Amino acid sequence: MTDRVKVYNVQHESAQIAAKSAMWALSQAVGGETILIPSNRWAILFGLSWTLGDAARRFCARRMGSDFTLCVPIWDDVRIFLRAGLKKRCIIHFLWGEMSSPYLAHLYRTSAASVIGTFHATPSRQRSSLIHTRWLDVYDRIVVVSSCQIPFFLERGYPENRISVIPLGIDTQLFSPDKPPLTIRKKNVSLVCGCVGKTERDHIFLADIVRAAPPGLFKLQVLTTSEQFQYYDGLDDVELLPRLSDADLLEFYRKMDVVLLPMRDCTANNALLESMACGTPVLINDVGGANEYVPPGYLMPSGDCSAWLNRLLEYSKNPEKLAADGLEVRKWAEKFDWTLIAPLYREIYEQIQEAR
Repeated sequence: MTDRVKVYNVQHESAQIAAKSAMWALSQAVGGETILIPSNRWAILFGLSWTLGDAARRFCARRMGSDFTLCVPIWDDVRIFLRAGLKKRCIIHFLWGEMSSPYLAHLYRTSAASVIGTFHATPSRQRSSLIHTRWLDVYDRIVVVSSCQIPFFLERGYPENRISVIPLGIDTQLFSPDKPPLTIRKKNVSLVCGCVGKTERDHIFLADIVRAAPPGLFKLQVLTTSEQFQYYDGLDDVELLPRLSDADLLEFYRKMDVVLLPMRDCTANNALLESMACGTPVLINDVGGANEYVPPGYLMPSGDCSAWLNRLLEYSKNPEKLAADGLEVRKWAEKFDWTLIAPLYREIYEQIQEAR
C-alpha cells in the first residue's frame, strides 16, 4: 500500500542533533522526502533585533501552542502543501510534533493526506510543549516513544486506539564498539565516566555523586551546555567538554567505562541508546520511561548517591563484570536498531491508508 503512497517527513533542522541520531535516522529508514523546518529562524531575527526576535518567537509559540515550536503559522503549512499537494494521496509525518506541527487544521482535514505525529516530550514537559491541543484531531495517528506519555493525550480526549507506542531507534552499525569483546581493564584504576546532554539531566545530583565519591574512584567527563557548568565548580575530577563533532561524539561513547545519566524525567534518550550500542554500560534512574529502554539491573534509585557509588565501586573492583555488562547492553541496544523500528512505522502507514 505505502509503496504507492508518497511519505513526506517533516523534520526540524538542528545543529544540536547528530546527523545519525534520533528522527533524522528514521526519516532515512522509512524513505520518502524530508521537508525541513529551519531551526535558526529565531537566531536570525534576534541578530537583527532582540525585540523583533522575541516578539516573533512568542507570537508563533502562542499560535502554535508550544513553547518549543519552530514553525511559522500558515507559512510552513503552505510550504508543506506546495510539496505534498492538497489533492494527492500521501502521508505527512511530523517527526517531532512538539517542534513542528499542523496549524491550518481545516486544510489538513479536507486534503487527501493522512497525517501522523510522533511526540517525544516527557510528562513534565508535555504541558509546555503542547499548551493547547485543539489541533490533535488533525492526526490520523499519534506515535509516542514511551507509554508514560499516553495519559496526557487521553486526558485531552484523543482516542486510545489511535495512539501507538514505537520506541526510538538507533543506528547500531554506526554506534558500535571499537574494542574486542570482553576487553578487561585493570582492577582498582580510576573509572572514566561520562555524561551527555542538558535536557532533563539532573546535573545537581551528578555533582553530588562526584563530591561523595571516594578519592580516585572515577573521573567524569561532562558534555553539556555552558549553563550547566556552574554545578561542577571546584570539582577537580570533572572535565567539562565543548560540543563535539559527530565523529568525536562516537569516540567519546566508546572510550567511556560507564555513562551516568541521572534524569529528572525521561522518555526516549539518544545518549542512552548510543552509549549502549557502543558497548558502554549506562546507569540511569528509574523515572518516566527509562525502564522501557534499559535491561533489568541498570535502573538506579533517584537521589541515592550511595547506590550509584556502590555500583561504580563494584565495576572498579570487578572489571570482568564491567566487560560483561558492556556485552549485555550492546546486545540489548540491537533490539532498537532502525531496521527493526522502521517497519513498525510502515505498518502504521498501511493501516491509516487502508482506513481511508
